[in-house]
Amino acid sequence: MAVHLLKAVFAKNISLRNTEIIPAVVSTGYIAEKKGNDARIRKYMSTNRRLPMEQLFFVDTFGSPLTTGAAGAYAQPLEMVRWAPSASNKQPWRIVRISDAWHFYLQRTKGYGKGTLLFSLLRLADLQRVDMGIAMCHFGTRYPAR
Repeated sequence: MAVHLLKAVFAKNISLRNTEIIPAVVSTGYIAEKKGNDARIRKYMSTNRRLPMEQLFFVDTFGSPLTTGAAGAYAQPLEMVRWAPSASNKQPWRIVRISDAWHFYLQRTKGYGKGTLLFSLLRLADLQRVDMGIAMCHFGTRYPAR
């Protein structure tokens, strides 16, 4: 099913301001054979390194790390968030559980993205906000049913 949207109509419907853009990422193509450079690129970009759970997820306040045991049924969704892709592997998300609610916060990386000269000149998307959406999606797709 194909859908055609006029940009102006869509922008009006979501109350998009002139200073805002909506980034979209689409992956297409075929999986290629691994080349010799893959390992070097992955090492350079630290794609296999993730922050530990205790630095990303908290209980009640940012000073109280959430452990896997305390996460209970939410351990798997949180692990999915921990391994979710992010721009330059910055992992800008922080999640605080307060009672039964999960609160997502953006911890900006200093000197990266929004507010930098390159970001302003090229009118780049705020990738750390995109990362937050990716994290929420990963959490939501594995959120335990009630």
